[in-house]
Amino acid sequence: MKIYQNTAEIAGQSLYVVMNKLQEWCRTGTQGQYVKGNYSDTLSNSNEIEGIAKDQSSFNTLYPQEIQAQQNHLQYFWTSQIASLISVGVILNVSNTDAPLQFSIKGRGMIQDKLCVKLIEIGSKTSVNLILAIKQVNAIEVIYPPENSTDQIHIEGNPQSEQTASFGMKDYSWYDNKKKYNILLSNDRKIFTGVEGKEDSGISLNVQELVEEEKYDEIEGADSPKGSSFPIWAIILIVVVGILLVGTASIIIFYFICKYKNQKDQKEDKVQMENINSTQKQEPYVPQQQSSYNPPLSSNYINQSQSQTQNQDNYSSGMNQPNTVTQTLSHASPDIGNVSQTLGI
Repeated sequence: MKIYQNTAEIAGQSLYVVMNKLQEWCRTGTQGQYVKGNYSDTLSNSNEIEGIAKDQSSFNTLYPQEIQAQQNHLQYFWTSQIASLISVGVILNVSNTDAPLQFSIKGRGMIQDKLCVKLIEIGSKTSVNLILAIKQVNAIEVIYPPENSTDQIHIEGNPQSEQTASFGMKDYSWYDNKKKYNILLSNDRKIFTGVEGKEDSGISLNVQELVEEEKYDEIEGADSPKGSSFPIWAIILIVVVGILLVGTASIIIFYFICKYKNQKDQKEDKVQMENINSTQKQEPYVPQQQSSYNPPLSSNYINQSQSQTQNQDNYSSGMNQPNTVTQTLSHASPDIGNVSQTLGI
């Protein structure tokens, strides 16, 4: 098939091709001459000629999201200047006023004085939605260097092997560290490719921010001063840890001081007891002499003693009274007899 006179006035110009050997067909002839008809590589929109490498039955089973992920601009197949992206590194250094945003790109197929990059904001969308975001016409994107600009991207290496491209951007007002961005490469400002030279397979930017530390005499009403690379929560954490360490060290020191003082007191008591024991062993024992002085006895004590002596004498005399009574009765017996006679007994 070869298309001619594919112009807008005859409802032409747009083309969508579904075929298995899509790549081979696009590369037939010179620069896609069997595909584009009146399509101009300079003036036409590459989105108007697209296709997918599928047969009709397989294509009919695909979801719209799958079609968008697998389809390509047909110009992609006939161009020989496809750039392939391997990795990218980005550093933001605000102290570098000439070019704060520095890029270092590794890839293949990058051509000096023709290479440009496209930076696309993708936000926090999922992997499926990333493709949709790139496909959107109104997606926020930045192309560097700008068209007709004298700025260039410096490239080292051969396009057939791994290369390194580097450049710096002075204007980074488009950049927001709360958002995500993808990067794509192109040698013709029309077909932008990424990993393995595939369209819309960009790499996410991982921007390393180097913020210059600024000194402030007073910090008021701010959690973290702008331009300070040390967050306030880290300062609070360090202060709290410092207080805990000082408190712990104080407790340990106090414990050892008390322990040392206690050991010292025990040692002094032990030495004192040893001195006392040694003194007692050296001095001989001298018994105390009883005093020869006898204190006078009280009158009550004397009376009690006399009373006890008298009672003992009375007891002894009492024990001898039966003999006395017997004798008395024996001497008195005549009188008793006389009395009996007198009474007439």
